[in-house]
Amino acid sequence: MKTNIQTLLDSFVHDNEQYIIENGGNVAEYIIADTAAEEYGYFWFLTESEITEFENDQTRRAELKEEIINYVQENYDYNLKAERLLEKWIVVDLGADAEDPIRVTRRNNFEDMLFCSSYSGDYGQLVDCNNAGCYAFNNSESSIHSDFLYQVEKKFDIELSNYFNERHGMTFDTVETFIGMIEELNEDTENHEDFNYTIVDIVELKKFAETWKEKNETHTEVKGWTFHDSHNFKTIILETEFGEADCNEVDELEQINILLQMPENAPYMDGFNTSEESEDYYFHFDRWATNPWFCFVEKK
Repeated sequence: MKTNIQTLLDSFVHDNEQYIIENGGNVAEYIIADTAAEEYGYFWFLTESEITEFENDQTRRAELKEEIINYVQENYDYNLKAERLLEKWIVVDLGADAEDPIRVTRRNNFEDMLFCSSYSGDYGQLVDCNNAGCYAFNNSESSIHSDFLYQVEKKFDIELSNYFNERHGMTFDTVETFIGMIEELNEDTENHEDFNYTIVDIVELKKFAETWKEKNETHTEVKGWTFHDSHNFKTIILETEFGEADCNEVDELEQINILLQMPENAPYMDGFNTSEESEDYYFHFDRWATNPWFCFVEKK
């Protein structure tokens, strides 16, 4: 076969994408059928010497056809329609405790986000850095404060631990709060000896603190979908390394089976809800403002 046959076939698939989808979506089947339908279809795969063999030797012709078919089946046996559906939609499972646990929505609704900027609970409470486990000044339980104070002491050759332990505890939520504490300490000259403290330049300290925070502070990242359910903001977490996700993506083969049977568009609704039936599933649609999902899926 031609050395650039993969490039040629990839281009063919790209140019005929819509026709392939309209004819069932299987790329290998479409290529093989199109090749067989064309008078010189097999020539497209072959070198000049192979074309000569194809035309003049019946046994060799059968061998070359088999080689072409095997190559196409090995490299292009996938469903293009399924791939496009998976790019557009995602099917998730919210678990056995959820009502209508299998649900479908646009894949791009789920995006990478900061966990502390998401919403939880029935009343749309904002998840803060404490609950998100961020390595951030806003997380009072993080080790970032002691780590930061150690670096400040090292950089400016001063003692801060005693002062913070006695007066403020070891936490502060912003650089500005920290600088305010140090300004207060600078003015409290009577206690410098007790705290083993030497006055530090506030301008230099603030510059160091802001740079250190920018380089070291990190916020927990998740993949989630935030929406408004007509009452409150809500976030559905799909992927997280901190805590548990709210849902899991359904196995790809099952997703394909669901999406290939799912109506492409929401059906007409005379009232507020309706259902469509396929070979394996019931698809439930509604237009309540509290429901952001495209549909719920029920197995037969």
